[in-house]
Amino acid sequence: MQDAYFQEKNEVGNWVEIGYSAPGTGSSHSYASNTFWYHDDNGKDEWYASPKQKLNDCAAGSATGKQWGLAALTNGTAQTAASSFQITDASATGTNCKVLTPSWDALTRSSN
Repeated sequence: MQDAYFQEKNEVGNWVEIGYSAPGTGSSHSYASNTFWYHDDNGKDEWYASPKQKLNDCAAGSATGKQWGLAALTNGTAQTAASSFQITDASATGTNCKVLTPSWDALTRSSN
């Protein structure tokens, strides 16, 4: 969805603009499921998740927690670069949460 939005608008859009709906229920910037809180960075191009309950040694987070996150970054423009959109991680905070998603900080995707 972000790739299509970027190709059309030549900019990264927040999750409302690109048509993304987080799991659970909530407002346009904050959602909750039974297990996690999800939020964007006040309409910016960053998304975060935080557990409601302790998960093994990963402490419970908060509605604005950032245990896991993604940031969308532009790299060039839609007209000049095939790899115009890249997703990088904000990385799981703390080693106790990172062990649940050991490859999280290697998560990167480029449109090229």
